[in-house]
Formats: sequence, C-alpha cells, structure tokens
Amino acid sequence: MVQILPLAHTAVGEVPELLEFLSQAGISLAPHVAAALVTDLASDIEAVLEVARALTPSQLSGHSALPDPLPLMPGLRARIGAAGDELDAEDRAGLLAAAICVEDRTDVLLEQQQVTMSELIASRGGTHLLFVAGHFSFVDPRMRIWVHGSATLAERTNAHIEMQRAYTAMGDMDKAIWHESLATLEGDNLLVPSLLRLSRKANAANNAVWAHAIAREAASHAVGAELFQAQLCAGEAALNLGQVGDAATWLGGALSSPDVLVAARALPAFIHAESLLAGEAPTVALARYSEAFLSRAQALDAAGFATVARQVAKATGLAAGLCAARGMLEEAEGLLTMAERLVEVHKIDGLPLCAARLWCANFGGPTIEPEYACRCRGCLDGLPDNSGARVVMEALTLGLDDDPYAGLRLLKEGPEAGRSMTVSNRGGGLQWAPTPLGLAYGAVVAALLQLWLGDVSRAAAELGRAAASVPVGLPFFGLGVIVARRLDVLTTGQVGTVAHAMEASYPAGSSAFIRTGDLMDRTLSAYLDGRIEEASTLGRLAAERSLRGAASPLHVPGFDEMTPHQSEAGSAGARVHDDGINGPQMPSGHRRASSARMALCATSASRFAKDYEYAERVSVTLRSQYERARTEFVIGRTCLEHGTSGVAREHLVVAADLFREIGAMAWLRCVENTLSNMPELPSHLAAPTLEQDIPTETVTISAAAAPRVAAGSKEALAHSSGPQGGSLALAKSVNVRGDGPLQRCRQAWGEQLTEREMEVAMLVVDGAPNRQVAAQLHVSVRTVEVHVGRIFAKLSVRSRVELSVLAHRMGSEWIPACT
Repeated sequence: MVQILPLAHTAVGEVPELLEFLSQAGISLAPHVAAALVTDLASDIEAVLEVARALTPSQLSGHSALPDPLPLMPGLRARIGAAGDELDAEDRAGLLAAAICVEDRTDVLLEQQQVTMSELIASRGGTHLLFVAGHFSFVDPRMRIWVHGSATLAERTNAHIEMQRAYTAMGDMDKAIWHESLATLEGDNLLVPSLLRLSRKANAANNAVWAHAIAREAASHAVGAELFQAQLCAGEAALNLGQVGDAATWLGGALSSPDVLVAARALPAFIHAESLLAGEAPTVALARYSEAFLSRAQALDAAGFATVARQVAKATGLAAGLCAARGMLEEAEGLLTMAERLVEVHKIDGLPLCAARLWCANFGGPTIEPEYACRCRGCLDGLPDNSGARVVMEALTLGLDDDPYAGLRLLKEGPEAGRSMTVSNRGGGLQWAPTPLGLAYGAVVAALLQLWLGDVSRAAAELGRAAASVPVGLPFFGLGVIVARRLDVLTTGQVGTVAHAMEASYPAGSSAFIRTGDLMDRTLSAYLDGRIEEASTLGRLAAERSLRGAASPLHVPGFDEMTPHQSEAGSAGARVHDDGINGPQMPSGHRRASSARMALCATSASRFAKDYEYAERVSVTLRSQYERARTEFVIGRTCLEHGTSGVAREHLVVAADLFREIGAMAWLRCVENTLSNMPELPSHLAAPTLEQDIPTETVTISAAAAPRVAAGSKEALAHSSGPQGGSLALAKSVNVRGDGPLQRCRQAWGEQLTEREMEVAMLVVDGAPNRQVAAQLHVSVRTVEVHVGRIFAKLSVRSRVELSVLAHRMGSEWIPACT
C-alpha cells in the first residue's frame, strides 16, 4: 500500500521516549522516522526495536525510503500470529487486498471482493478493519504488516491481479496500471511510459510519496532510454521527500543519460540533493556538468538548446543560494551573476531567479532593493515566482525586516499573504502546497521567526511537531538542528532527545555550524547554571569559531550577557555585528538589543548612567519579548553591580515576568536565583511595592517633568562627583498629590484610556486577577481580557508587572542622590 498523504496522526508525544529508548540500545534515527515506526507499529516498542535493527543506517536517518510495508520480524510474527491464525483463506485474502490497496476507499474493497458492505463487516477479516465515511483502515496497523509478510509471492501477485480487475471495472485505469505492474514479475517495458506519466502527475500534485513509489516501480521495469527517465522521476520525488541519499543515487544515474535533455533536467535536483547530503554545494561538479551539457546542446534545435540552458541556469542559481547559506558569499555572488548572464544571453523565458536572489541576500550576499528583486524575465512577463523556495525566502526577508508576524503569516497562508507575492485566484492561481522537504524548510524558518519574535515555547513546540513529520534537520546545512538545540537550552537548560536525534541523523555528520552552535549552547547552559568560568572559556571558543566563518549566517539568539573581560564572545560579536557585513544576518531590533547589552556589560562607573539610559530606551522599543527580557536582565544585573539594588530589582522582576510568559524557563530560574540572592534594601531606599503606600515628601515635580515620568523614564540617572560617579541613586519615593500615589497616572492615562479601561487598569495595578476584576465591574472575564489587551497596547507594556511598575513610577519622582 502506498501512503499517499504524509503522516498526520502521529503520537508526537511518544517520539522523545522512543528516541531515548533506542539511544540506550545503541540505535540512532531521525525523529520523523521514529514517528513513522511508532505509527506503523502501533507504539509497540519491542517491534520498533526489532524493525529498527533490520533497517539500514540510511533508512534510520531518513535519507532512504523505508520498506512499505515494514518487514515482518519474528517477534511481531509471534505476537500477531495468534489473531492471524483464526482467519480462513478467504478472510486472509480480503485483508491482503486491503494491505496492498493503493488507497483507502471502501468501495474498492467491495468491488475487489465482490461482496456487500454488510457481508464485509460481518466477515472475520472485517473485524480487523475500521470503516468510516467510505474509507477503511486497519484497527491494528501491525496486522497489515503481518498479513502482507506472511503471504506467499503467489498470493500477493494474485491480490494485485484482482485489484487491477477491480479498478478497471471502476474505470480508474491509472490505479489499474499500478497494480498490473506489481503483478508482472518478469518486468514489462511497455508499462513504463504509463508509469512515468503517473509519477509526473503525482509529483506535479506535490504527492511525493506516491510519485516516488511509481517511479521506483517504473525503474524496475525500464530498460534503455526510459530507465534514465525513471531515475529522473524517482530522484526528483525522493528529493521532495527529503530522502537525499536515494535522490543523489537516482539523479546521479539520470545525469549519465545519452539524452542531454534528460541529463540537464536532473542537474538542479542533483545539486540540491548532493549539497544536503555532503554539507556543501558541489560547485566543481556543477561546472563540469554545465559545460558538458551546454556543449552537447549545440547539436539541438533552438528550443532544445534553450531547454538545456534553462536547466543549467536554474542549477547555477540554486547553487548560488546554497553557497550563500553555507557562508560562501564570494562563490554565491559569482554563481548568481553566472545564472543571470545565462538567462540574459540565451533569453530564457519563465525562469525567475527571485528565490536565488533573495536566498543570497538573506544570508549576507548582495543586497536587493525591493523594486529590483523581480527583474528577471519571468517576473517581467507577469509570471511571478511562487515556488516553495520563494515563499520561504520571502518569509525570511520579512523576518529580517523586523516583521516576523508577516513572515509567519506568509508561511501559513501562502503567496497571497506576502507583500510582493499576490496571485490572482482567477484562472487557477498557484496554490501554496509544498512538499515534505519544502515543509521542512518552512518549519525551520517559522521556528526561527518565532524565536526572533520571542515566543520561545511556541517555537519549541511547533518545531518539535514538525520534526515528527518532516526532515527539519536538513535545510540550511543544519540550521534546524541549531535552532532545536537552542530552544531546548532556553526552555529546559539542556539539549533534549529530539534535538540530539536530529543532529545524529544529519547526513554530513556534525557540520561546522552545528559544532559552533553546540559551543554556544554549552556557554549558555553553563552561565544559566552559574558556572561562570566555564561559560567564559566556551564563549571565547564560540566567538573564535564565529569569526572564522564557522557559524550559521543567520542569527540564532545566543549569548552576549558577559563582560568582555569574562568572555570575548560578546565583544567580538559586537565588532562583527556593527559593520553589518561579516556577522550573522539578524533583525535590526536584535542588533540594537545586543549592542545595548554589550555596552552595559563593558560599562564603567563614568559611563554607567549613559549606557543605562541607552539600554533602557532600547528595551522599551523591542518587539521581541525574549530580547527585551534578556536586556532587562542585563540592565538589572548591571545596576546591581553598580550598587543600585532598588532599580536592579525592578528590572529583574520585569525580566522574570517576561521569561515566564514566553516559556524560557531556564532563564527564569537564573533570574529568580539572582533575585533570591539580592540583599534586602533598607526600608527608606526600597522601591515601592503594590501594597505599600508611598510616603509624602516635599519634592515638587514640575509639569515639564511629568511627560518624562509618564513615558517611564528614570530621573535617577545622574553623574555624581563622588567615588561612585555615574551610578544610579535611588531616592525616596514621593507623593505628587495628597490624594493617592496613582493620581498622576490617572491624569496621564486619561487621554489614552477610556473610562472603563481606566477602571480595569487601576484594578490590575492593585493586583486583582481578571476574574476578580470581572466580578467587581460586573462584566465577563473575556471582556476584561479584551480591555487588558487594549491597555497594554495603548501604554506600550507587555505584562501586568510592567503596568504596575509603570503606574507606581508615575506616582513618584526619581531624583539623583546628593553628594
């Protein structure tokens, strides 16, 4: 039976446990392969272990296709055999038909067995099938493996003959041809053209599983010229599935075709497969094949030559993007120029190189102005490139432009959600329906965008789900592995089982990018655990590798919270980031945040006030909750080092709240440890709490100062002439008016908030949860949630703690200490 659709009902939660179990048994396999085994073997761990030991390393890594059905191993035969022994020959034949059926339609079984629905349900074999809405499935998927594995070759051949008859009677000749080919033991070259047509049709419909199965069957029948065409179809389908080992093998055969049209068509897919398999773009092989194919194409007519030139240009543009993703920017620029020259010289129509240009630009290549991004002939002719690669690259571009929300929407909804990828629905517009490998690229970029946005827990959860379905470890030379590891460290403090499995199944071994990412992960883990000296040493090593170009060209938020004398990672990163050329590509907000944090880490007593003011100003403008939390933590820690514990505590509390909100629990524990180890402030210097009344003093706040207070600025920033000049001085809190410390914020917020929103805001500031606010105001909890969301948006705060801190700051004035 061919699984036409990707796995959709995998028990994702079982995958980590299975991976851990198999790891202890000395078996490493890709998460999506583990999920497939869990599904097909009904979570039978003993059967999974037995089958895994029978598979090849390439199959365990997902680089080659799994056998379908899975092999029937002795242990599984013994466990399922008792149920199978109760079946008579007719029931076994019926279940065998269900096992080999190309689709799960009940009417096909009824036609094949010549029975009614009632008779099928009442049969002993029918008890092993589940019937829902015209479709069937095995109650226990292991029975499918047992009935297929225990059948003789003659029984399976006869079942395919009967299935061919059934499909012919139903008028579905495509499926009839498929079963006819499986029933032909000696091979029949006459079936190959029909099988190739079916494979191309399935591939065009993004049904890579079905396309791959048909193409492999065609290759088993084909001889001569048609064998190379079958290898081409099988290789393209295998690549779409992410089975790069199979793809490279099939496409390598197709490249030797005497028909240069077939050989040239295999070149782009071969370059992609070899790049993912070897960990770098095969530029030498590309040059050799390109020259040979263009030379051989001279003997063709104009249309034939243009076809070959088009494939060479396509492969060259793809190699440019792959080189850029690998950090080889000079090679990428040269290849992109070469591809564009081929398009112009040979006037190749319908080959937009937009995706290649975006790919190069996103990874640090030549910058593209939006109005020139689509200057290739296809786009100028009104045929925009809406390929999966273009969608993913456009989403990444949006993220780098500080608009990750738009990038995520584009990945979810397809081209029509993009700012420059609108496609008309009229006339059969293109659909966003990527292949499994395309989904893997999309999942990695989505996780990175969510991490840039600061939604750590969601990024980790969604990337984990994707890893159970598609090969997310392949794209961008291991970027998915790096992101998965980093998310684990942020959420749990250590790299998890799934990320380890992704790394172990990476086809080129542990790439340079992954090894540098590992150093950064260990740096971050050590720091969060309080092992500062270890973090310092690992950070220096990570920085040295990054400066040598051994880190991913895309920014994966790492670690810059140490002072230069403790770790060179931050200072080196700052120098690289500032020039904007050699450093990783990142959103501008992240660059500002990193600059502010590293300035504070390197600050001195004389510069502290200035660096503090800059960092605080940057913090409130950050869209990323994660970057803001990190920045608030560094501000708080630096304030603590400079003796301003009251202000330090405020920033640390905000950081803790943000880390908790986004699910960065390892960071949260670090901040909580810092807070718990802080000395208690004297009562006259303590920052006001939500429960405290703020004592009345005789300090006057002018009207001119009010906007600064309302904006959340701190008037405690002052340069002192004493030994601690430049330190923050936390003054006494003062009451602006005698009728309550929050009266000033009522006045300041009056023009921004409605009357109802003001009531909700004051109750929230007072510490009331949403349910209590709803009860007091006699509205629903949902209404309160809506009001709170609007309040946060209008006042530019992101949590209840921030709102409370802002309100109480506005009821007091911060003044420099006298010296």
